[in-house]
Amino acid sequence: MQKEIERKFLVNPNLLNIESQNIIDIHYHNHAYLQSSQSYQIRVELHKSKSINEEIGRINIKGPKLGISRLEFEYEIPLNEARLIYSFCPFKISKIRYKIPYESNPNLLWEIDFYQEFNKGLVTAELEIPDDSLKIITPDWIVREITHDDRFYNKNLAIRPFKDWSISEINEFF
Repeated sequence: MQKEIERKFLVNPNLLNIESQNIIDIHYHNHAYLQSSQSYQIRVELHKSKSINEEIGRINIKGPKLGISRLEFEYEIPLNEARLIYSFCPFKISKIRYKIPYESNPNLLWEIDFYQEFNKGLVTAELEIPDDSLKIITPDWIVREITHDDRFYNKNLAIRPFKDWSISEINEFF
């Protein structure tokens, strides 16, 4: 168990040239939701890191948010079982995550998510921080903070993907 303290931001992909960044690693994420509510979520993950080049399965449980933090439990499970569970979950997302250094603190990493399939076109950035008082300096490719906007939670993007958003909803952010 660990406490996750995370801030999430909307990215303007036209201002971010990911290839020009100092990429630490690339991850391929596929999440499927077994159960979720406003206060918790349970999901299965199929995860592959480019540096390791091996797919793994995980169960991830997140507790209720308390400000920008929450408890998170994550356990590796056999890949064949993760794939089977994934196959019968109705709500899924996939994304490619690039990890790049946070300029003001080399111990922190931006996790930039390029969503795929039904959420294609959406790009977000997350920063896990050691405590919620850290002042974050954002690069020019950040549009705005979306930490508290439920529409951008992965579990909600699985249920109501970006492709189903109205033009006015999308224009609200760009």
